[in-house]
This record gives sequence, C-alpha cells and structure tokens, in this order.
Amino acid sequence: MSALSFADDILLVSDTFEGLQGLVCQTEAYFDNVDLVINPSKSQYFGWRINHYTHGKQYDLPRLQFQDSDLASIAPDHPIKYLGLELFVNKSPNVNPAKAESLLKLIGSASLKPFQKLRCIRQLVAPALLYAVSNTLDVLNESRRWDKTLGMRIKTLMHLPTQFPRSHIWLPSRNGGLGTLQLERVAQAVQFKSLCRLLRLGDPVVDVLFDEILGTCHARIASVFEVPVGITDPKSVDAALKRAAAKWWTDMRDMYTNKDLFAHSQQQRANAWLYHDSKLLNDRDRIRALRLRTNLAPTRTLYNKHASDPAARDCRRCGERPETAFHILQECEVINLSRQERHNFVSRQIARLAKEKVPGATVTEEKVFTTKEGVRLKPDLVLQVGKEVVIVDVAVTWDSNEGILKQKCKDKVQKYSSLKGLFPGCSVSIHGMAFGARAMLCRETMDAGAAMGLSPQDMSWLAACVLRGGLIMLQRFSSRVLGRGGPGAYL
Repeated sequence: MSALSFADDILLVSDTFEGLQGLVCQTEAYFDNVDLVINPSKSQYFGWRINHYTHGKQYDLPRLQFQDSDLASIAPDHPIKYLGLELFVNKSPNVNPAKAESLLKLIGSASLKPFQKLRCIRQLVAPALLYAVSNTLDVLNESRRWDKTLGMRIKTLMHLPTQFPRSHIWLPSRNGGLGTLQLERVAQAVQFKSLCRLLRLGDPVVDVLFDEILGTCHARIASVFEVPVGITDPKSVDAALKRAAAKWWTDMRDMYTNKDLFAHSQQQRANAWLYHDSKLLNDRDRIRALRLRTNLAPTRTLYNKHASDPAARDCRRCGERPETAFHILQECEVINLSRQERHNFVSRQIARLAKEKVPGATVTEEKVFTTKEGVRLKPDLVLQVGKEVVIVDVAVTWDSNEGILKQKCKDKVQKYSSLKGLFPGCSVSIHGMAFGARAMLCRETMDAGAAMGLSPQDMSWLAACVLRGGLIMLQRFSSRVLGRGGPGAYL
C-alpha cells in the first residue's frame, strides 16, 4: 500500500480492496485535519482481480466508499484522466512447490548424464529456490524443507544410497562434495543482509514498521548466527556472517562420529575429478568414488553391519579380517597382484611425464643400487639432468588423514638417504611420493612431483589414476574370477 502526490493530485495504490478502502479513510481524515477539500467528481477508482482458473483479469470490483458516497470502478476501456501512468504491483516471490517439483521431474527424465543433471539443479533450481525462500518470513522452515527435498532428489539422480551424508551434497567440489547450495544457511544470510540494509536507512517510519513486522524475524536469524542484533555496517555484517558460516561448517562436521568422511575436505588439487568440467573420471567412476570416500562401497561390512554373527562381515576372499574398503585396497593378499599393478602403473606414468617435461633428462626405473654398507636398494625412479639427481620412490597408502602420507614420504627419504654417496659430485635430492588410495595428496608428494618436472595438473591426474585403480580393484574383488588387467587396465 502506498500513496503518491502529483501537484494537486494524489494517487492511492493497494494490492487488496480492503487496503485501498483503508487508505481512502486515512486520506479523508488527513485532509480534514489540514482543511483541504477533495473534489469527488474528479476522483477515479480502477483496478482488477486475477481469475486463477483462466488467468485473466476481472474488473467487476466492489464499490468504494468515498465522502458519504460510493465510487464505482471505471471500465477497462475508459480513459484515465489526469495521470498518464501504467501501474504494476510488485509482490515478493513465493515458493511454488508444484512448479519446483515439475522442474525437478523434468530434469530427472531428461537424457542427461548424472553430473549433467546435478549441474542443472545447481544452476536452475537451487538459485530460484534461494530467491523465493529468502523472501519469506518463514525462511528457516521453508529452507530446511527444500534442503531435504533437494537432497533426496539428488541422491536418486546420482544413484547414491540413502545413507550418503547430506554434508557431502553441500560441500563444494574443491572440498570433496557435490557443491549444491545449502539453502538453510545461505537463505538466512541473504535475508539478514537485506534486513540490515533496511536498518541502515535511518528512517523513523521505516524503523517503526520494521520493529512491528520484521523485528522478530531479524532477532531470530541473529540468534541462529550468534551475531549482535544491532550491527548494520556492511563490513561488520559480512565479517559476522563469515564467522557464522565457519562455525556452521564446524558444527556440521562435529555431528558425524566418523571424521574420516572429511579427510579430503582440504584436498583441492586431489578433488579435481569432482569438478563439473573435469574429464579425469567418467560419471560412473565418480559416483563409485564418492561411495568409496564416504565408506559406502559395496562390502560385507556395510551390507551385514546388523548381522548377529560377526563372521558375516569377514572378508569373502581370505576370511582373516572384516571386509572393508581399507582391507580390500591395502591388506587382502588375494588381490595383492592388482595392488602391485596399481603401484607400477603410477610409477610408469611418472617416468613418462618426467621424460616429456624435462628435456635431456635420463630416467631410470627400478634399478638396483648397492650401498657402501652392502645394502641393496631399488628406488622406483632416478632422474638425472647433468649434475642434478632426483631419487623418487612411489607408495600408495590409506588416506584417513594427511599425516599418514607425510610419514610415508618421510620413511622413504630415510630409507634411500644412503644412496647419496653413490653420486659423487652431484646434487642429490631424495623424495617419497605417497598417494592416498582415495586420491589424497600431501605437500611432500607435490614437492616430489615438482622435482620431477610435473605440474599440479599432472599430480591431479595421477591422484585420479590411483583412485581409478582402487575402483578396478574393488570390481575385481567382487567378481567371481580375480582376473589380471592388461597394460592399459588403469588408463
């Protein structure tokens, strides 16, 4: 509802008939107080209603009470005198569940790959829902409801089990998740910024209306984010919301007892296979890799976790340990041959890349050296350029945390440090290059790659190769026959 004055004319606008009648009464009372006179013969009343069945306009409005008389609505073809204006009532957006569901259904039935469907949701559905939800006073309940709806729909489209953690639907791709907008937090942050912008106006009338209509909502969001109600400065608001976002992610991680879920959250380079434009893995392998990282790989420990007999969870091949992804990829002797193939493939690819990246380099693979103490050592790679020698030994280990990789690199350096004496007059550097079985990298591994002339993109590709090798091992383990792949098994 609003009123605008044009010289000796006044225009009253409302989106309801009752609101317009109230404005007319207030205007009459105001004019009586200031001794002004309204000319009823020059007053006009026009408007329309929307027919929700035909979506057309209806102009048969009730008569408006005006100065002890009533005023009829003018016909649509009747000219409007005095004001050459076309008026539009701009109402705040509302969530249309039927429209959102139909759009999600359309995306689900489209002939697209799973990650293409996910991108449609991220770019089409989530922003529209954010715009609508952040403009409702019931932003908390509406955002939670749509977070749950989107989460279940994404799991279906991506062929992920219902146990897949919701946290990994919201985590950005660089942190190991699917990167979908988290409406509950973002919508409240958007609304809080808008409310703070209203408070910065400093208009007494706006402040009164704000306290009556929006004060409760503002205080509720401030309490959720644990920020002071009185802050309005843009920089202070942004800083407070940034702290609140960091705390929100921390609290979300603390809800999970299995901290291994977030082991790869800081692995931006190793998570490159999750980017929407990445070609490091196909969609099928990306989905299987997500299940592997979230401990949802198809193993007997997962399927029989509620079995009363503990033997139901033992390894189907060796029977010595519970059948987990860790046991299959790192321990089970039955699949040891595939484990060696994974290691050898990565080592060969590092040698190939080093020859391409470093002109004039000589790369020796798996050469046996005998130290002065008579110890025989066989590092995976020795790169020599002039008087520069780089010795690298590759390892693939479990990656529940980055410290495991760092310790493995340290052990490799200590093991091969005695080889320095075999290259007199040369500058020798020794590196361990440890890769996580689920695509994890550490600083020491990145440094070893740089010493071999490899770029960060090369390291991302190698990490994806290790991950693909683990998926092949899981597939072989589950198959009836443990076959051996050819030379391109991991390509």
